[in-house]
Amino acid sequence: YQADEDPFVRRALERAFVAGSQRVESTSDPITISHSGENHPAIIIAVPLFAPARSGNPSDEFRGLLAELLSLDPIVDRLRDSSHHGRISYVVDRNGHIVAHPDRRKFLAGQDVSGIGIVQKYMEMPAQLRATATAPFDTTENGKRVEMLGTYSPVRDLHWAVIAQRRLDDAYADMGIRDMDQQAMHLVLIAIALSMLVSLLLARRITYPIHSLAEITRAISRGEFNRRVELKSRTEIGELAENFNLMAHDIEDYIEQLKQAVQENRELFMGTIRMLSAAIDEKDPYTRGHSGRVAKYSVIIAEELGLTEDEIDQIRISALLHDVGKIGIDDRVLKKPGTLTPEEYELMKQHPTKGANIMRPVPQLAEMIPGIELHHESFDGSGYPRRLLGMEIPLMARIIAVADTFDAITTNRPYQSAYDLDYAVKMIRHLSGKRFDPNVVEAFARAVEKGAIKLNLALVEA
Repeated sequence: YQADEDPFVRRALERAFVAGSQRVESTSDPITISHSGENHPAIIIAVPLFAPARSGNPSDEFRGLLAELLSLDPIVDRLRDSSHHGRISYVVDRNGHIVAHPDRRKFLAGQDVSGIGIVQKYMEMPAQLRATATAPFDTTENGKRVEMLGTYSPVRDLHWAVIAQRRLDDAYADMGIRDMDQQAMHLVLIAIALSMLVSLLLARRITYPIHSLAEITRAISRGEFNRRVELKSRTEIGELAENFNLMAHDIEDYIEQLKQAVQENRELFMGTIRMLSAAIDEKDPYTRGHSGRVAKYSVIIAEELGLTEDEIDQIRISALLHDVGKIGIDDRVLKKPGTLTPEEYELMKQHPTKGANIMRPVPQLAEMIPGIELHHESFDGSGYPRRLLGMEIPLMARIIAVADTFDAITTNRPYQSAYDLDYAVKMIRHLSGKRFDPNVVEAFARAVEKGAIKLNLALVEA
């Protein structure tokens, strides 16, 4: 039997879905399901399912509904057992509609019986004051008035009531009827409570592992690959959780292998960069170690400016390669011990552009090219190769310009002897706003005051 094909079931599920989207657990009105030529009373218990909250969203996300179609046939059987000697027991809801009745052919779940006197008395009583009560009432049978005696007993959590009724004459003829009615109603109440409790526990048992799986899935999507589902169950969901944990373990191992490979590749990459910068510096004995020192100073200045780790890493690599274009400069010009002629100076000024052209075919170095190509631009627009002005110069290039000049001032060159730290700082401050970005100069000066930038005599004399 395909319950979801029944129109009453579908409508009840639609109402449950609306309630679930509003974060409400729901119990449907009683419905009648026709199966195998018989009418069966039933209700639908629905529990909303949620995924854990995402970043920026403080509430859980509604993902669906767990619904259980609960047959009330066991209650009908118990009502049938208690309906004898002219007594009829049945269950109604707050609207006076049948929930369960021993005569399933004549009375269907959802049928309106609010016209019955004892049901009317139950409905007229305020909900907060309803308690078990017995009262006489009249009904009509075959066109004749019949005096009846009825008892109703509320089931508060469900807003139902168990009704027991019989002819008044029969009730007086059997003086023990009241005790029997009470016993029957107590049994019905116990049956209803147990049915609801089992259903709710079943729903919770199913939703808990689903919630756990959803939470761990969200954690793994955030990169928390060490998370596992803590669920001990031999059901299909337990097997799914176990397989999920195995998958998470495999993913964690694979990610660790990838991280190790990435680290090894990065170390190889940085080693290649350092060897290349050292090879450039070795062309001229006066610039040995220059690129490494410029990279060190540039990183310190970038940290003082509060740049991110990725930005600092890019500056480090760019500074190591800032003079790579000197590979393309004739050694007679590059190693000339005296002052360069205007023609030789023009050739020397080509090294930033040559360096950028050398590195441009390497996609991984695309973000480092501005520091290589533009570190000789001046803040006042008088630099080369593009004569950029002020903030038109990328920050990377403005930082390397200060570090490059500082190292040039504090190391021995063919055209000058090394100056001390105080003189170098004074000279760079003097060029603030002209050759250099004032903000970068101030960051450089603060780093010197803190002792982060200081002269290494071994490097100076090298």
